[in-house]
Amino acid sequence: KEKKGKEGQFSPDASLASVIKSLAAWDGGVEVSHSGEIPKGRLVSPASMVPGTLAATLRFRDESGRERSLPVRMVWTQNVLIMARSVPKGRPLSAEDFVTRSLRITKPGLYAAQLSEAVGRVSRKPLMQGKPVPLEFLSEPPAAEKGRTVLIVVRRGGLVATAKGVLLDDGIAGAVVRV
Repeated sequence: KEKKGKEGQFSPDASLASVIKSLAAWDGGVEVSHSGEIPKGRLVSPASMVPGTLAATLRFRDESGRERSLPVRMVWTQNVLIMARSVPKGRPLSAEDFVTRSLRITKPGLYAAQLSEAVGRVSRKPLMQGKPVPLEFLSEPPAAEKGRTVLIVVRRGGLVATAKGVLLDDGIAGAVVRV
């Protein structure tokens, strides 16, 4: 294990993985593999890293100004929500619908990682047991459901007209729906 010291020097107290996690501002896991020794000196490049990057070259500069490179390969992981049971399209999701597991990530932000991102929402597609929950499949539950009677109010200048109607579409708050 090695650690980045005050001036970018590495010391035996932390791993190269923790330095890469810091460069990526990543709170998940990362496994780093490299061949050879980590060069002495301070890390000068890269200044940051994108989570999900599979390979990179780290550059170190020693006290004499000489630069050395270290190619690394990385496997990124993150705890994500996995369906504990299958759920049909349109059903509101509850905390009991999920378990959390570590999953290999190539692009962060694709899957729900916290209950707050999924509980109370509905899926636009069926969600299958044992599969991660794609954020793009989730939406707010409808505020108004198809088939319900609603009051239609139209205001133009000083004129107000009202009529009863039946919703032809589900709709979330602020959405345009057919009546």
